[in-house]
Amino acid sequence: MATCSSCGYSKTPPESSNCYRCGRPLNAPADSNKPSSVLEAGPDQIVVVYSPADTSNEVDVAAAYAAVATDAAERSASGWRIVATTAVTTRHAQAFLGREGSGYETKMSVVVVYSKS
Repeated sequence: MATCSSCGYSKTPPESSNCYRCGRPLNAPADSNKPSSVLEAGPDQIVVVYSPADTSNEVDVAAAYAAVATDAAERSASGWRIVATTAVTTRHAQAFLGREGSGYETKMSVVVVYSKS
């Protein structure tokens, strides 16, 4: 069996060039825009968590979803399709003295459920 360098899945047959679970090439280099977790959720279904780095600046939602779209396009070649998605804020910056409002989100995760057709 081969181990995927992107998601760590180790049950992919050695003769395969792509990971069965995440659909990426087995020897793909690590990429910070790629998912942080790929979880099996039953036959032909996975839950993928995308967690862009916390830069202490306001979350760039367009960049986060661009990474999801790029990954979804790669997965579609292996038959994976998005069936559900949600975003979860995971860190909120505090308000500073003299500033109005409650601050802004500095970290988020996007959770996507894929199903293989």
